Amino acid sequence: MSGLAFLALASAQLLPSALAAAKESAKKAADTFMFGGDKWRTVYDDMRKKAYYYNFRTGQSTWSDPRKAAEEDAHRWMVLIVIMLPFVLCFAAGAAYLVYVRVNHPDVLKGPKKPTKSGYTHSLAKAAKASKGKGPKQDEAAAAAAAAAPADAAAAKKDN
Repeated sequence: MSGLAFLALASAQLLPSALAAAKESAKKAADTFMFGGDKWRTVYDDMRKKAYYYNFRTGQSTWSDPRKAAEEDAHRWMVLIVIMLPFVLCFAAGAAYLVYVRVNHPDVLKGPKKPTKSGYTHSLAKAAKASKGKGPKQDEAAAAAAAAAPADAAAAKKDN
């Protein structure tokens, strides 16, 4: 019986230390990770009470988690795309509309038509031009002469 008691006593003392060693090795294994083809280790700094990350290949260490930095970069790009997408689509739609108008309705983009000089002047425009610079009595005389002119032309026809 004494052998069993000794074995029980020894296992009770060894078991906690064995468990602590197993936990420590599991923790170290969990603190090592692969990222970007490199092996990294998470190391806890007791002075600063903060973890830092060590790259085995390059020998560099950083305070920021490289896994989270990559996620933040991807997040920034996603936010930029989501914010810029409506503006890009609006610009593309406007450009497509201008191309459509240019191909199907080219006269619209040329602006208003310029008046051409055909030589024809409306009779009211002629009367206004003739009466410029004349007083009111002269306007009445010009109007009477304009009214008499067709009558004179009709009388001349009768005479011939």
